[in-house]
Amino acid sequence: MSGAEPCTGSNSDGGHREKKKRQGQFRRQHLLTQRIIGCAIEVHRTLGPGLLESACEQCLP
Repeated sequence: MSGAEPCTGSNSDGGHREKKKRQGQFRRQHLLTQRIIGCAIEVHRTLGPGLLESACEQCLP
């Protein structure tokens, strides 16, 4: 193994950046999901249970 090239870390840096990018995307999706569910709960609290799906769709932006 005397002819092996030393690891420069270039591959690991790209992997690290990709992981951070995926984490950021996941976080944005998570926050958006929380907002959507919060809106749905607010509609439920305001208008009450038992709304038809079509009515709920009209209430959500």
